[in-house]
Amino acid sequence: MNSKILIEVENFGPIGYSKLNLNDLTIFIGPNNTGKSYAAMLIYQLLRTLSRIAIFSSSFYSFRRHLILDSYFEESEQRFIRNRRFPFKIDLESMTGDITDFLKKYQEQLNSDKEIEIPKDIIENFHNDVLKSIKLYVLDNLTNEFKRIYACSLKELTKFGNECFKVTLTSEEIEIVLECDEKKIISKSFKIEIPTIYMSKKLLKRDQKFFLRYKSSTLEIRDNFKFSKKISLEATSMEILERMIEIFLDGIRKKLQLIPSRIFYYLPATRAGLIQGQKAISSAFYRLSSRALIDPINIPTLSGIISDFLVKIIEIGRKKVKYKNLVEFLEQKLTKGKIEYISDENGVASEIMYITDEGEIPLYRASSMISELAPIVLYFKHIIDSKCFIIIEEPEAHLHPDAQRIFAQFIVKLIRAGLKVLITTHSDFLILQLNNFIRLSKKTPKLRTSLNYDKNDFIKHEEVNTFLFQYNEKMHGISTEDLETTEFGIDEDHFAQLTDQLYGESTVIDKR
Repeated sequence: MNSKILIEVENFGPIGYSKLNLNDLTIFIGPNNTGKSYAAMLIYQLLRTLSRIAIFSSSFYSFRRHLILDSYFEESEQRFIRNRRFPFKIDLESMTGDITDFLKKYQEQLNSDKEIEIPKDIIENFHNDVLKSIKLYVLDNLTNEFKRIYACSLKELTKFGNECFKVTLTSEEIEIVLECDEKKIISKSFKIEIPTIYMSKKLLKRDQKFFLRYKSSTLEIRDNFKFSKKISLEATSMEILERMIEIFLDGIRKKLQLIPSRIFYYLPATRAGLIQGQKAISSAFYRLSSRALIDPINIPTLSGIISDFLVKIIEIGRKKVKYKNLVEFLEQKLTKGKIEYISDENGVASEIMYITDEGEIPLYRASSMISELAPIVLYFKHIIDSKCFIIIEEPEAHLHPDAQRIFAQFIVKLIRAGLKVLITTHSDFLILQLNNFIRLSKKTPKLRTSLNYDKNDFIKHEEVNTFLFQYNEKMHGISTEDLETTEFGIDEDHFAQLTDQLYGESTVIDKR
């Protein structure tokens, strides 16, 4: 993973305190009702909200209409944010004057092709103005996302006996501390490292060219542009400022896009039942919608996780499969048949079918294993078309231990394909098989193929983080333990303890 992401959670749902480092493969294990899903959903909506900033174009001219030339936030401007418009509060007139003064002062050095650092006070003032706008956008969206994802009020998300929950996110250049009151998410800290921006000017044939270089501890961006000699110094300052804003915001977006993809998917533990019921749910909404102006419609509350999952399934389209090899692996090794949408003569997807050489079976008549794997197959066949961050709850559900081992191989293939994966699991078979793939990373490709694996079926221990969720008597809530992962695999003590308990009990039974 390009950036080290640390998320600390306090008094959230059943969680008393949790400290989570994300990796290429992140694994949550532990007993039922210990907050694994709460934490996974939090990560999904938090990183997804921050990454949404990356959807705004890096072109200055495309977002220029969103610039507001004053230094105060007004209530009416909240509408811009709710409508996904992004109002930057920048005093362009003052900044243009600062750049003009800078050009006058360093004109001789710039003409000699020297690289000059733009004064810190100019950058810092601009940085603070932009950060205010980003903070307002993020907090407004997070307030709505917490309520949507968990389908409850913020107060209901706070651990019993506490006033509010707290979430801290840090990476190399970012620190965001979030708390809640009864109505909204607030921020105790919202810091992004201030970069250094350098400028140089070179004479290239008949044209002069400005060069801008954005430099921070983890990021470097370069930009260049030409300008006419005939334009005024003020006009030149405005053009430089526009380019500086462009390169600066591009840097901010890259920092907030903590996962190298802004696409996130969440496959909930209830996916088998949801996918079988989606047709009935869709039909019911269609029937009710025709009476929307006649009778009031009472719509049951769904969590945002379930809603996002169902919407993706319902909106499945026919597009080229990017990860064809992954789909073929699942269908050949696990389902032993194809999972397809069968459409009617009008091209409308009407039924999910399990297709084998012997015939076609509707999904509701297929085995529980097929029903459980069908959403995963459909996601990779029709939805996932780029590298992404995908969360899969209980991938071992309804799978025989042999099938769990194969699914562990599928997870490893996802990592090798460049996807980021988070799973919650209760399966020792899954962990043991992943441990074998960790050990295989130190072995030759020849050994992997001799064991009937692909030569790229391995995962490095540095790519895996595993956390044990368990009840903590002292804090009267759930805490997490970071399980050590070495070149020999993930610490298996949690599952070994259960095995020892079973063995001890069976020994007592046999003796009596």
